[in-house]
Formats: sequence, C-alpha cells, structure tokens
Amino acid sequence: MAGENLQTLALNAVRLAERLGAEEAEAFLDRAKVVSVSIENGQLVKAKTLWETGLGLRVSLKGRIGFAYLSMPTSERLEEAVGKAIKLAKVSQPLEGWKGFPSKKPHPKPSGILHGEVASASVEEAARLAGEMLEAALKLDGRVIASDGGVSLTFEERFVVNSLGVEAGEEATWASCFLEALAREAGETTPSCFESDLSRSLNLRAEWVGEEAARLALSALKAGKAEGGSYPIVFGQHALQSLLAYTLVPALQADNVQRNRSPLKGRIGQPVASKIFTLVDDGLLEGGFQTCGFDDEGSPSQRTPLIEKGVLKGYLYDSYRAGRENVESTGNAFRPAGYASTPVIDSTNLVV
Repeated sequence: MAGENLQTLALNAVRLAERLGAEEAEAFLDRAKVVSVSIENGQLVKAKTLWETGLGLRVSLKGRIGFAYLSMPTSERLEEAVGKAIKLAKVSQPLEGWKGFPSKKPHPKPSGILHGEVASASVEEAARLAGEMLEAALKLDGRVIASDGGVSLTFEERFVVNSLGVEAGEEATWASCFLEALAREAGETTPSCFESDLSRSLNLRAEWVGEEAARLALSALKAGKAEGGSYPIVFGQHALQSLLAYTLVPALQADNVQRNRSPLKGRIGQPVASKIFTLVDDGLLEGGFQTCGFDDEGSPSQRTPLIEKGVLKGYLYDSYRAGRENVESTGNAFRPAGYASTPVIDSTNLVV
C-alpha cells in the first residue's frame, strides 16, 4: 500500500466520521516493516520480515471521546471503525476541560531519522549483524553463554490527520541490537548480563555489544560482598535510564501533575535537584532514537527544558493537558501500542 494511499485513507476516515455525526475526528495511520533475527542459547533463530498496517480513530462529541482501531484497514472497513468510535463516545464521560484536538501548526523536519539502507534491509542483513554480535561474545572467552539476543531493523510511515486541518506525515527508520550473556565456571553460573545499541542507521556496534555483554558476564564470576557504607556511585546508561523512567519522568508528566500524583506540582521555578543537574526533553535531537517532527497527535516536536541547574522549568504536555492550563502542547503525546492505543504523555530523547 503506497504512502499516498495511506494518507488518503486517513483523510477519508476523518471525513466519514464528520458525516456520521462526530464534532471532531482524528485518524492515526501507521505502516511498519520490521526485519528481525533472534538469538537463543547461542544460536540464530526466528529470522522474519513482518509488515503491519493499522488505523486508530478518535472522535469527540461534546467533550466525550470514542476510540476504535483497524488492523490492515481498507476503505470498505472505515465505516466499521467510525461507527464503533461514535458509539463509544456517546456512552463515555465528558473530559473535564476538553478543548478539542490540536489545530494545524507547522512542524519541523528533523534530519537523520530516515536511512535507506535500513528501510530496504533484508533478513540477511539482520542475520549478519546478529552473527557478528554472537561471534564477538563467544570468542572472548569459552565460559560465556549467549542466552538471548536479537537484531531488529524497522521502517515506518506515520500519518496524523484531524478535522482541524492537521495533515502530518513522516517516514523514519530504527535499528537495534541486544545481547544477554552469562558465564559458567566450576559449577557457578552468573546472572544474565545485558548490553544493547540503538541507531537510526545501520551503524550498529554489534561486535561491541557482544563483547561488552560477555565482559560483564565474566566480571560477575566470583563476585564478592561489599561492606556497608557510603560510596560514590557511577550510573551506567541503562541504570540511569531506568531510574529516570520510573521515578523522575512520571513526576514531570502534566497528567500526573494535574491529578495530584506528582511531588513536583506547583514547584516551577523552585530548586528540585542538585545545581549540577540539568534535564532536557529534546524531540529534535539530530539522529536521536525518539526524534520526530511531530507527536502522535500531530503537534510539532520541540526541545523542552525540564530542569535547569536543579531548578524546575516545566512539564511535558499533550494537547488535552495543555488545553486545561491554557498552554501549548510540548509535542509529547505518543501511542504505546501504536495505532491500537490512544495517546499518552511520554518523553522523547532525554538529555542530561
């Protein structure tokens, strides 16, 4: 299905929803090709290419929102989704402070998010990268066991259309690899140790991932106990990402702030962290893994300062939560399950 046909399908869904009684409508259409190879117990397995296309539709009726989605959508099935969304809107509770879907705004066209070699990649290319990663891990030391891993190469076309004039489309690519390894010696087996790499191009450090996962596993052999006390801590990238994702970032999301679920509510302009700590959500970071020209509502992406030298500067917003405070969306509405889910507030590229 060509990209032009996808955009036409999204436009037709919005127009049909309006004809059938929706005050406003929004269509999100996504088409993705995923080439992947998995590693299990030191072997390459499950090589496949998967194409998936889907449409998510939201409608509003007096502040009531209805949602429906279609996998492998066609023009003939649009009325099915529209009818379901309108039916659900009629029985939903009105959203307090609802001001409508986003209006049309120009959005940037970030560089470095689309690479042809990933868009056209084959299973053989994914298998080559997975093989390099696996070989690098196993040849480092005979005590290393590669328990799990894989390579994924993704090409995506994404369209957002609504009845307020938003018509946004974008193509992007992603490449990722990971490996879990453990080490075994004299009856002792270490926990699994993990390493990964992400890129928008095929410039994945597959060999480095394999070597690093193996090195971490070997370092866990004959682990000793640390004495209790106060120590300086150096966070690795995965540890810091998890710490931010499960603690600080939720407190910076406007939905949690407005629901009184954030300890940072009402603290704009106040110190909330060390003076050496600055945090920015950069949706336009060149080549960033979460970089995009617009979010899943069609609001333009931007660079959003959150904490500057320890002082709280702002929160992350989607269009609904921004409307409740009469501010602009920060372009942080994303769909965790793609077309099959409604947008939620999430970060893009966090820069510390």
